[in-house]
Amino acid sequence: MSATKSPSVYQRLQTADNPHRDEEILRHLYHEAALSLREMAERLGVSPKTVKDWMDKYGIERRDKREAYNLKQIQKGEGITVNSDSESSGKTWSFQR
Repeated sequence: MSATKSPSVYQRLQTADNPHRDEEILRHLYHEAALSLREMAERLGVSPKTVKDWMDKYGIERRDKREAYNLKQIQKGEGITVNSDSESSGKTWSFQR
């Protein structure tokens, strides 16, 4: 009995007729690739509302606005600064606004 390996998310993304309806693809793009609904919609060829509707159907939890903002700042390289504290050996991490 041979075990067949299921196609990866990336393979399914390229070959699926309706990748925006694939729960695993949606979860991967949103949580693993950290794309926004708009970015996902652009890549999947549908509207952000369509992506949102399918995520809601599958119960895929979305980031709140603050998490989304912080994630975008990090992705742009602007979100975290490291400040050396001369009085201690520690470093302070903070989000910029």
